Amino acid sequence: MPEARRLFDQMAQVGIQVNTITFNVWIDGYAKSGQMDQASAAYREMQARGLVPDSCTFNIIVARAHKFGYAAQLVHDHDMFSSHMSADGLDMLVCRLCWDHRLDDAWELLLGAIEQGVPLRVTGFNALIAAYSKEGLHEEASELYRIMNKLGLAPSSSTFNYLIMGLCNQVRLDEAQLLLEHMVSKGYCLSTSFTISLDAYFRDGNAVGALKC
Repeated sequence: MPEARRLFDQMAQVGIQVNTITFNVWIDGYAKSGQMDQASAAYREMQARGLVPDSCTFNIIVARAHKFGYAAQLVHDHDMFSSHMSADGLDMLVCRLCWDHRLDDAWELLLGAIEQGVPLRVTGFNALIAAYSKEGLHEEASELYRIMNKLGLAPSSSTFNYLIMGLCNQVRLDEAQLLLEHMVSKGYCLSTSFTISLDAYFRDGNAVGALKC
C-alpha cells in the first residue's frame, strides 16, 4: 500500500483529478489487507476533499468490517457510521453478523444506527429477530419488535412469522395464538404463520388448539 499512496500523491502533482472511484479503490486496498484504521483515514481524507461517498464505498467498508471483526468498532466511528451510510450497507452487515451468530454485535450495530440517524428498514430488524427466535431468545426478539414499532417501522409478515416460530419452538402456544389474532386484525397474510402454529399444536398433541387456529 505505500506504493499506492505514492502513486496517489503523484496523480495530484501532475494535475490528475482524483474522484470517488479513485478513493474507493484505495479504501478497498487497505480494507482487503485488514488495515481498517487506514481505510477509515482514507475515508476521512475523501470527505475532507469534498468528495461524496457512494454505495460502493460503504459496501466495501461494511464487507471488510465484517470479515476482519471490525463491526463492533464501526458503530463508534461517528464520521463513517453516520447518516451517510446506506440502508443496504447496514442491512448487509446485520445479516452477516447474524449468520455468524454474532448477535450482540448485530444488536449494538442496530442501536448505534438508531442513535446516529442511519436510514433503517425492516430487513435488518427481521434478520436479528429471526436469529433471536432461532436461539430461543424470545424476550430479545420481542424487545426488537417493540423498538420497530416505536420507530414507526411497520412489521412485515416475516417479522410475525419469526416471532411465532420462536414462541412455538418454546411451546408457548397461547402467546403464538395471540400474535396470529393480531395479524388477522391488521390484515396480514397468514399462510406461513398459520402453518407454523398448526404444526406446533399437533407436535404438542393439542388437537383442540389446532382446530382453533
